[in-house]
Amino acid sequence: RTLASELVRARMGELDKLRDMLEKIQRSLGEILAVQLELQDRFEEEQERIYGLKAELHEVRADQDDELSFGVLLEMAVNKLKL
Repeated sequence: RTLASELVRARMGELDKLRDMLEKIQRSLGEILAVQLELQDRFEEEQERIYGLKAELHEVRADQDDELSFGVLLEMAVNKLKL
């Protein structure tokens, strides 16, 4: 075999490895995208539920800067139940 043919063969092997890596990356990105879309759907569903509950409770406010976190509200509810 000539040096040129060995170089071509070696380069083809490198390209095969690179193609395999690209295919793995593509599969991983597809999986990540699927998870992202699922989480986005869940987020939007939860957001709709919360806005619905808020509207039912007549607590819709224009500014949301002074809202308490869920954890703080939960702690307040637990403290009231303890009384």
